[in-house]
Amino acid sequence: MPLPEKGPADTVLRGIEENFSAGLHTLVLLDLDNEKNTYMSVTQAIGRLTEAGVDPDTLVVGVARLGHTDSLIKAGKLTEVATMDFGEAPHCLVVPGSLHFLEEDALKAIAGCPPEVLKGRRVKPELDRLIDKYISGCHRVREAMKTTPPPTPPTQAQIQNTLDHVDRYLADAEYYKADKKPTALTSVAYAEGILDALKLLGITDFEW
Repeated sequence: MPLPEKGPADTVLRGIEENFSAGLHTLVLLDLDNEKNTYMSVTQAIGRLTEAGVDPDTLVVGVARLGHTDSLIKAGKLTEVATMDFGEAPHCLVVPGSLHFLEEDALKAIAGCPPEVLKGRRVKPELDRLIDKYISGCHRVREAMKTTPPPTPPTQAQIQNTLDHVDRYLADAEYYKADKKPTALTSVAYAEGILDALKLLGITDFEW
């Protein structure tokens, strides 16, 4: 997070938003100017987030002097942490994404985070996360898409290109299956969807 005189915090804000949407945590390192002996504090960093319109209920973790005997870690809503005194530099800020239950316990025990602030932030199992992601994506595309009559029947090259996509999705499924990742099921579903589309268009015929 740059000091105000060094420029906007656009890159930091974009990184927080992208990570948060993916359920990931963001470590925000705070700027300093050794020549002027100036160090950005947690309070100043939160001020920059607030000015940019970040939700005041956003969960943040303020950290000061990590690794020192007088280190301090405090967590809570943006507006709550902004009022806390973190003492001497250096400081940094963490904006959590989705939380594992062990992370929740750590924030409560180590950072004094109020339990009510953590409600609804529990990380979803991977399969549930993927289901929500793809359902949401399909609804979004279905609502925005437009259809036009095809100008000509598909060529054999176009059909083969489509079947190549099926083969690639199946290869992905085998790869993810070896790692025991639920993404394997998603890849198979993509392959089946393409084959079903070819069948509905009358380009091929088969039975599941």
